[in-house]
Amino acid sequence: MSAPQLSEAYGKRLIPHVIDDVANIDPMRECFSIPLSSNPQDGWRWISYGQYATAIDRLAHHLVKTSGIPQPKSFPTVAYIGANDAAYLIFVIAAIKAGYKALFVSPRNSEAAQLNLFNLTDCDILYHDATFQDPVKPWLAKRSSLKANLLAPLDFWLAEDPVAEPFPYLKVAEEAEWEPFVVLHTSGSTGLPKPIVVRNGLIMLNDRLHLLPSWNGTESAVRGLVRSKRNLTPMPFFHSSGLYTFFGFHVYRAKPVTFAITNRPFTAAFILEQLAHAGADIDSISLPPSVLEELSVTENGCEALSKLKFVAFGGGNLSDAAGKKLLDRGVVLQNSFGSTECGLLPYYWQANPDAWQWLLINPDVLGAEWRSVAGEDDVFELVIIRKDPISSIQGVFYTYPDLDEWSSKDLFKKHPTLPDHWKYHGRCDDLIVLSNGEKLNPMTMENALNGHPKVRTAIVVGTMRFQPALLVEPVRHSNSTEEAEDLLEELWPLIAKTNSEMAAHAQISRQLILLTKAEKPFLRLAKDTVHRVPSIKLYESEVENLFQKADAGWKDARCNLDLTSEETLLQSVCRLFQTLTYTTTIEADTDFFSAGIDSLQVVNACRLLRGALQGKSDSIDLKGIAPRMIYSKPSSRNLTQEIWGQHVGSLEPVDADVEASRAMSSLLAKYTQTLPNKPETERSPARDSQQVVILSGSTGRLGAYLLDFLVTNPAVQKVVCFNRAQDGRTRQLRLNAERGLKTDLSKAEFLQANFTQPDFGLGTETYARLLADADRVIHTQWPVNFNLTLESFEPHIQGIRHLIDFCLQASRNVHLVLVSTVLAATSWDGSKAAPASAVPAGQYAQGKLVADLILETATKRSGISAAVVRVGQIAGPEDAAGVWNPDEWLPRLVASSVRTLGVLPRDLGVMSTVNWVTSQGAARLVLEVAGVAAGSRAPDPSSGYYYGVNPHPRHFSTLSEAIKGFYGGRIQSLVSWEDWVVALERSDKVGNDVARNPALQLLDFFKGTPGEEATRDIRFHFSLEKTLKASQSTREMQPVTPELMVQWCQQWAF
Repeated sequence: MSAPQLSEAYGKRLIPHVIDDVANIDPMRECFSIPLSSNPQDGWRWISYGQYATAIDRLAHHLVKTSGIPQPKSFPTVAYIGANDAAYLIFVIAAIKAGYKALFVSPRNSEAAQLNLFNLTDCDILYHDATFQDPVKPWLAKRSSLKANLLAPLDFWLAEDPVAEPFPYLKVAEEAEWEPFVVLHTSGSTGLPKPIVVRNGLIMLNDRLHLLPSWNGTESAVRGLVRSKRNLTPMPFFHSSGLYTFFGFHVYRAKPVTFAITNRPFTAAFILEQLAHAGADIDSISLPPSVLEELSVTENGCEALSKLKFVAFGGGNLSDAAGKKLLDRGVVLQNSFGSTECGLLPYYWQANPDAWQWLLINPDVLGAEWRSVAGEDDVFELVIIRKDPISSIQGVFYTYPDLDEWSSKDLFKKHPTLPDHWKYHGRCDDLIVLSNGEKLNPMTMENALNGHPKVRTAIVVGTMRFQPALLVEPVRHSNSTEEAEDLLEELWPLIAKTNSEMAAHAQISRQLILLTKAEKPFLRLAKDTVHRVPSIKLYESEVENLFQKADAGWKDARCNLDLTSEETLLQSVCRLFQTLTYTTTIEADTDFFSAGIDSLQVVNACRLLRGALQGKSDSIDLKGIAPRMIYSKPSSRNLTQEIWGQHVGSLEPVDADVEASRAMSSLLAKYTQTLPNKPETERSPARDSQQVVILSGSTGRLGAYLLDFLVTNPAVQKVVCFNRAQDGRTRQLRLNAERGLKTDLSKAEFLQANFTQPDFGLGTETYARLLADADRVIHTQWPVNFNLTLESFEPHIQGIRHLIDFCLQASRNVHLVLVSTVLAATSWDGSKAAPASAVPAGQYAQGKLVADLILETATKRSGISAAVVRVGQIAGPEDAAGVWNPDEWLPRLVASSVRTLGVLPRDLGVMSTVNWVTSQGAARLVLEVAGVAAGSRAPDPSSGYYYGVNPHPRHFSTLSEAIKGFYGGRIQSLVSWEDWVVALERSDKVGNDVARNPALQLLDFFKGTPGEEATRDIRFHFSLEKTLKASQSTREMQPVTPELMVQWCQQWAF
């Protein structure tokens, strides 16, 4: 889709005008997509320009209402801080329209830094979201003039109803050119961040990047970048990188962008999970070098990145080794560079794959002058000289209008043979840029140590490293290792105290401290000041050796691991992690990430573990002790079980099913051992009319159809919808409209629920009201993610126990229905006699089975009324409205067959039996089991399990002919399952357009599905007899017909 034709020329378009113009011309055009939760499997929600413009206007009115109408041309400062989401993008434009200027402060700043920024910008108005209610309190206490305003959540501003009154912005480019766009901040020589006023003129220069002509045989970088259909970006919105990229690349070109989930550790595995769920049209990604390096060492990472048009990186250098690995796998790398003061630099698209780390910069357009650095033959500082504004792009002179030249203090290396090719080489001032793009000013730590009587000089180093190290020049050098250790022991409390006052990425680890040698003193200038860069170079080899030892493993007497028994190992693992945090007590079951352990501390933990285990066990894979292990085993107990299992595994190998059986048994016991016995007195029965039904997951596909039936059922008085999102009603209305479902939800109440909390996070009053009112609970909310571990499903298993506790406390005998999966239909029952071979395949099904058995135990022991509905494949809708989710496996299969392969499988291998149920069919069954369907009553709670599968199975070949007939010549022939998989695999080698070939993203799944003649170990154990007896809709269910299959094809519109 081409960009709308707007009224103003490139370089003269003000961002508020662009947004409003697109909203008027094409209001449904997508602007950006936002994640629905912190779980990628929950998907993303796309936001149109119409919604974005309305949100801006709504917030602009709110700013004027709550903070007043500013005096013309005064632009008072209003700060905002909140979760890293699109609220920043709404706030910045709303502030412009309302006559203010937004100040975005980093949540990583210290209290002193925030107060300094407020003081320097005369900021007395602060808006924040709910996540920052507590962090802002110290600021308010220290700055009495500062007034705080709680801002409603993002969904409120993006709501389509009620329609916001337009908030006009009538200025023209010439008038607004020098007016503020936003206030950001950077680090200065004082050690505190300094504010940078970004003006509209600088932003409009980013628009002019589109006009740059080709040069040296290549086009401008921005033209290359916007060739991407959709970029996945994790950039922070309070930072120039996020704002300049969004407005400079995406808004000015009306290109949609998908925002990554950023409130969880940004690991390689998590990036891949997001790529798998964020949409088939994502064909590029922007990443910091540290994450890209982690992806480069995994097969899955290289594979996923090679399917993209390009991978952009910036904020630091990518190591040569990582770049070569990715290049060898066909990954297209694009280096990028910009700064808060300058905006996006006018560099060019790097068409030479071998020069991936070099920026191609036209010195005439930028006005670049490369000034040599003393002591470095091939290193130069970038200085920008003011030129004719018509022929150049020099955003820095909007930031510093009184300057005629600007020294960037950014260092670059010159390519030995290629002209105008430059590689970033750090900073020439004190600022340290880490490999992940984080910046730190070393003066805080250095000044603290330089005041110690036994320290002459301290220097923090770490440019292009993942974390900093510390060089300490003592007043008196040690004569022995023991003396050196004593000095470090004496200095460590001061270092630890200073660490606690610094951002996490700036903290010094004990194992990354190096004492200098008497024979190699730091080099000094006049007045005895240290000549910093040459002194660091003097210890280049020692620093390199220090980091190499760190990667191999740290030895620390406080972190000795005792392998005498699993219990002693557990205790020592707890102690090891305790050394990484200054505030939180680490116990056996403490979740590391809930305790505040961050990505840097995870790396350090791996080093400590490797160092402590060296030489202690031949069967423990030290190379396997990597961050991904800790992320998948996020507590001392889980990590201990993994290490202990490896330690003893060389003697007694453990079968995977046996291990899974043990883990399942442990969870089952954990959540059933405290279940009470059945009470002697009977509670009043649940009502058959005027029912109050609690429904979880109403915005999911099954949940939406359940709600659709419930709100029209005369026996139902009210439906209480539990969802993860804060504003479930808004999302529900949108999804129902898309699915052709009812939008009159006057019977429904929407609550944000957290099932890990005993009261679901609702508070005492709401929880007590529901205990008094509820008659039925239908629980559908569960992440459909086959990559998660059983441990990761524990919060959802815990939620089942909390639902049981709710039913036990309720005024009536509430009937609880759990929606599960047929994959859990095995003979494993948790008992010691249960064979491990009966364990369900896959940890998703294992988690579901544990939940099922917890509920079964509660019915037998505690007497609650409950049932489990195990559903199979839920297909599309019965009628013409709605659509079978095109991201699921069968729609992807059909889409690739039609758009790319030209062949369709006549069978589906071992999946050829079509016992699918429609969306409505699954919903009817659940409601019948719940006793809510018309004319039904709650079944006997001892009845147990029901199955959502079609009683009239058919072979897929009865449908494949119909699909081929519908698409005509676009499907040339029907082939066997095996031949179709081969065709899909071959297509992966000739093209990577997943929008046209979405089945590629499930290639491994399809390759792992055996052909129809394969012998299978069928572990499913179930009968439909009980289901057919209880469910009229199942008895009347029709088989999936060719006509229904054609209807689903029409809805997909491939």
